[in-house]
Amino acid sequence: MKIKHLSLLLLFVAFNVQLKAQTVTDPWATLGASTIQTAFVVLDSNNNLYVSNFLNSTISKITPNGTVTQAWATLAGNTRPYGMVIDPSGVLYTVNRGSPSPYTISKITPTSDGSSGTVIQTWANLGTEAYTISMDTSGNLYVPFVSTNEIAKIVPAVGGATGIVTKPWVTLASGANPFSISFDAAGNLYSANSNNTISKITPAGVITQAWATLAAGSNPQFSVFDPAGNLYVSCWGTSTVTKINSIGTVLNVWSLGTSVWPAGIVLDNNGNIFTVNHNNNTVSKITSSGTVTQAFASLANGSNPFYLAKDTSGNLYTTNMGNGTVSKISYFPSVSITSSATGSICSGTSVTFTANAQNFTTSPTYQWTKNGIAIPGATSSTYSSTSLSNNDVIKVWVNAGIDNSAIVSNGLLLNLDASNPGSYSGTGNTWYDLSGNNNHGTLMNSPTYDAASGSIVTNGTNQYISIPQVSTANTNITMQAWVYVNLNTTGTFIKNGTGGGGYSIGIGNWAYDQVGSNVVMLLYGRGWIGSGVSYGTVGWKLVTLTLDGSSTARAYVNGNLIGTYTWPSPTYPSGPLSLGANIGDGNIYYNGKFAAAYFYNRALSQAEILQNYNAFATKSTGYGSNTITISLNGSIPTISVNGDGCINKTTLSTTSGLSSYTWYKDNVAISGATSNSYVPTATGAYSVQVSNGTCTNTSASTSMTACGLTAEGKLIPIENSTTLVSKDGATNSGKGIDERGLILTKPIYYGTVTTRTGRIWLDRNLGASRVALSSTDTQAYGDYYQWGRRTDGHEKQIALGLAGNFTSTKSATSVPPDDKYIFPSDGSFDWLITSDNTLWTGLNAPNNPCPAGFRIPTESEWAAEAAVFTSNNVAGSFEAGYGLKLTVGGMATSQSYITAIGNYGQYLTQTAYDNGRVKYFGVISYVTWFDTNYYKTTGQSCRCIKD
Repeated sequence: MKIKHLSLLLLFVAFNVQLKAQTVTDPWATLGASTIQTAFVVLDSNNNLYVSNFLNSTISKITPNGTVTQAWATLAGNTRPYGMVIDPSGVLYTVNRGSPSPYTISKITPTSDGSSGTVIQTWANLGTEAYTISMDTSGNLYVPFVSTNEIAKIVPAVGGATGIVTKPWVTLASGANPFSISFDAAGNLYSANSNNTISKITPAGVITQAWATLAAGSNPQFSVFDPAGNLYVSCWGTSTVTKINSIGTVLNVWSLGTSVWPAGIVLDNNGNIFTVNHNNNTVSKITSSGTVTQAFASLANGSNPFYLAKDTSGNLYTTNMGNGTVSKISYFPSVSITSSATGSICSGTSVTFTANAQNFTTSPTYQWTKNGIAIPGATSSTYSSTSLSNNDVIKVWVNAGIDNSAIVSNGLLLNLDASNPGSYSGTGNTWYDLSGNNNHGTLMNSPTYDAASGSIVTNGTNQYISIPQVSTANTNITMQAWVYVNLNTTGTFIKNGTGGGGYSIGIGNWAYDQVGSNVVMLLYGRGWIGSGVSYGTVGWKLVTLTLDGSSTARAYVNGNLIGTYTWPSPTYPSGPLSLGANIGDGNIYYNGKFAAAYFYNRALSQAEILQNYNAFATKSTGYGSNTITISLNGSIPTISVNGDGCINKTTLSTTSGLSSYTWYKDNVAISGATSNSYVPTATGAYSVQVSNGTCTNTSASTSMTACGLTAEGKLIPIENSTTLVSKDGATNSGKGIDERGLILTKPIYYGTVTTRTGRIWLDRNLGASRVALSSTDTQAYGDYYQWGRRTDGHEKQIALGLAGNFTSTKSATSVPPDDKYIFPSDGSFDWLITSDNTLWTGLNAPNNPCPAGFRIPTESEWAAEAAVFTSNNVAGSFEAGYGLKLTVGGMATSQSYITAIGNYGQYLTQTAYDNGRVKYFGVISYVTWFDTNYYKTTGQSCRCIKD
């Protein structure tokens, strides 16, 4: 008995050209007994699977997590659905082998919630038994008839309620007996015929009866095209796979064994072929070079796998006719997480999250995140916490290589991937090109291989990678590389051409910037792109240069445009491509790592560059897991202070309406204090414990004093006071003197804003008396902080012009003994004798100058805001409706001088270095930038972000 079935053109995306460990879930879904006879499977855009069940006339739906709706759609009892197709909107069409006839096509439309399918039982009448069905790009259907040698074409009628049948659309030679259909890129149709031929039919219906002839007894079943136009055919009768080129010549015949009966066939983007073998319950793999792995995956005896499908993540699914199941095969890395807690939890509960990483060829590394921010020290396969908040989002990233399947392929001439063993095995001097164009790289002077990061490492002295001339069409190109940027070195990442010509991208060039943080682009000796723009923090970066065929070049870092350059009458050089060397221009080499490189014969769009960046994001962040969102029952209470903080006249209160309250003084319960408010009668630290009947939580403590006196009986300032009395008796005059004789200013009450990134920031600079009315609003410039110092008064000295409040004596401690501004005279650019780069680092920085719950932002947090500015300049940061409203207050550089005030603003980050330099974020009328060219002694602006 010959089994005939549907040929769907499914492109199987493989993670790697080398065989990786695979996970076989057999069965992954059970649809019923073998009497159901699962036949074909298709997937919608959300990775839901739909399976045709031949014997009981149903369509089953399986969600991506394996949940089965066995009778998602039910056809008439004798319908016997077999082959299926699905259109882009998710509508299914089945070809039905009713017993007895009629022979029909049914149309099934998912309901709005996807829970079931609405059936048009007889959408089209065929009149003859058929087995398979295919669809062209216009939505027309095609059905081959084995017994009559005909192919019918069915066009949906207006409104789609019926299909208009043209039968025959074409008639093949007598005895052809067409089984299945596939389409090439031009829309030509190819039928696999049981007389061991392949017929070609143009869209106009012109037939080449025996376009290709196979070996006797082949009995071809399914076929699939590769991007070059080669056709691969599974041959049931000879247990082989045949390769046919674009003009119909048989190039290869690969044997899969004896009587394995290959059926469904798919192809990945590296040229590897996969077939499902009905008779011996296996899936076979054939590499592009012809190496056969007969049992790439093995299923249970009696499964009789029949068809293959692939979801967007690259998982394979087989329909198993013998036992009514679907099996899942994964051969790429993936990670998922689970939680020890389910449902809502109480605040303070210890919760453990566990990562399940599968199919990694080496031991993976882990990084857990909370709300998108890496958790320091959370680098194992589990993460536990007792300090989770409501709606916290937990996720883990596993770093293990690059998702090469998602790279833009249109125009790709060079594809080097050091984490892919098919490109570089870790030994030897050849870095193989995966694009199929044989543009292999040569490792010059023996660079080393870093297996942990999957990268080639050059020494900055004489090592680089040389690639022969990739393309002679140099007027329209893209070159990209994933490089590990080390801001302490300079050099070229990519260079096309030699001598004084060529174009390149890197940090500096042969006349490089000694600071080593500037993006510099040399375009055939004519100009620069992005000079003065920082790459940002040390780490992996995707750097890109495009030439658009006219006179414009563009440079990108991690998909973000950093600059353009236009020049008249451009000249485009040719020559070899070099990674890590500027050959001919002083032979300057880069000291760093190279993970991958690409070259295109066209200028990629920014969206395509971002696509490549996202595909490569595993190099910097890893494979991401699912997320788990925390739901808390109850919350940590807060205490409201109604009064001046003095005992006997201040009321402490918390949220009303809870089940119980207990007030504590110095951690001892106060007898009878069981309401939501309490008036303290003695000095001490007060807290409250509340319960909602399920969860019990305790607040932070609030200190109470005896009428504003210290323990020594001295007056102290009250932070939440609304009245300030100066030493001459005036109220709210702007400043006064505290008990130490130091300046005391009226407190500033900051508001908050939420930006497009979803983060909460203070609504003004630290020290600003109001929210900025413009970027040059002098009342919104705020104070000028030395990096790492607290809000201790030093930040006001220069703006106030107070003579004598400066010193050249460096502090021996992280908290200076007074509020003087420190300008050391030893040239160290640090106000501390012993440098400490942690004073503003992390969530609980020891010298955090921000209000409680806020801190100085990181460089990446500033970069995230800049990425959503409407323009990369101060106008974009001050856009109407956007919360930050950054100002251009300049910076303090001496005891009495603020430079560039009204011109640019410089905002400090958490990052500082032992040489006294600090990382800041700058805004000016024409650009935003990061740099390290100023110091811990320089007074710069601060804006605080919520923890």
